[in-house]
Amino acid sequence: MGIIALANDYEIANPKEVFRGLTYGQWVAVWYNNLLSVEPDVVYRGGNDMAFLRGNVQYQRTEYQKGADVKQEAFYSSVNERRIRIQKDTAVFVPVITSQFLIGDEYQGAVLNDELALRAAARSDTVNGGEIAARIKKSDSDDMTPLVRNRDLNDFYIETPLFPVTVPKGSTYIGTRGTTIDPGVYQALVAGIFVILENFEKGLYRIAFSGRGVGNYLTKSEYDISVYENRARLDDVSGGPGPTTSGPIGKIGYVDPLDFVGKWKDKGFSRFDRGQNRGGDEGP
Repeated sequence: MGIIALANDYEIANPKEVFRGLTYGQWVAVWYNNLLSVEPDVVYRGGNDMAFLRGNVQYQRTEYQKGADVKQEAFYSSVNERRIRIQKDTAVFVPVITSQFLIGDEYQGAVLNDELALRAAARSDTVNGGEIAARIKKSDSDDMTPLVRNRDLNDFYIETPLFPVTVPKGSTYIGTRGTTIDPGVYQALVAGIFVILENFEKGLYRIAFSGRGVGNYLTKSEYDISVYENRARLDDVSGGPGPTTSGPIGKIGYVDPLDFVGKWKDKGFSRFDRGQNRGGDEGP
């Protein structure tokens, strides 16, 4: 896992390397599936998680007719009492600006029927836009500073492979302003500027990001994120030099699986010994 350590209070995952077992492109696919889910704005109280910010996507139920001139809501705010609370080992996924297309979508008068068409449209819709920005400040600071210091946000441009996206019945996205999508499984492709943050120091942060796309498209969002000390860890009871933790394993009521196997073998009931039971009437 590569980290670009460009800040004192948090770290930035390298967009060219794997983060927690997934590439940036794969994380974008997870983010998009989450965006179209029934409950996209979950509360991140578990540890070792990913907090997916959704940008300015407005889940507002409105009447929409195909071909109508719909103005994109430009600003989304999740601050103060609407802030997100996360543990220190929860990462944060920031979609600075994005373009998403599905097989069968129309773009500039053409129907996108294959991956090459999707990729060309998503790339064109992103790189031909205007200004982009991402800034952050901690609660004890007066000034917003660049989220990615000493690097250009264009270094975080990502294109996904073609991937399946599921729109379930009851998706919060269905019927929102400017959409005509129905429940089902689609093939999608996403391009955009994405930044993954992790290892925050304890405290309260404000993250603001914006981008101007093709035409009149403008996205602007701000989030408050409260980070507390807890980390999620399992208690490794394997033995050896590693330290143990205070996780759920090893507490009262826990049965060590290795010890359990030993007791099972002592009674003569073992499938671990020579790959078969010793008798015909043993337990499972």
